Amino acid sequence: MANYTQNYGLHQWEPGDDFLRTDFNQDFAKIDTAVKNLETAVNKKLEEKATVQQLTQGLGAKAELYVGSVMGTKDVTVVNLGFRPRMIQWITPTNEYSTVVDGQPHGAVRFSDTGFQVYTVQTPHINFAGETHYYIALK
Repeated sequence: MANYTQNYGLHQWEPGDDFLRTDFNQDFAKIDTAVKNLETAVNKKLEEKATVQQLTQGLGAKAELYVGSVMGTKDVTVVNLGFRPRMIQWITPTNEYSTVVDGQPHGAVRFSDTGFQVYTVQTPHINFAGETHYYIALK
């Protein structure tokens, strides 16, 4: 007497079992159905995903670069851009720079809904008082 597989109930014959062509046909029908269901599920997921080209075009169309300067304050320098940037490149008068991506922890630069702030608490040399600092912001 044949045993059956756990997942699809396919025949698992023992050495003394007789088997019929209908047993094979039933098993192949089950396998065919399972593979087709998997193919359909995978194709549905692939259709939901954007292509690399679509992502590149979307990012390129929406990306805006803002360049500016601000006077350092020693304590906290607030830069109001009118939007939450995705990335900031902060350049000091001594040409030191810090690149920060929104959501990436950084002690000196913090993002806000309207721009960003530069703190001197953890990095004193990044916000020289009375000196011009430059920034590049990606919207």
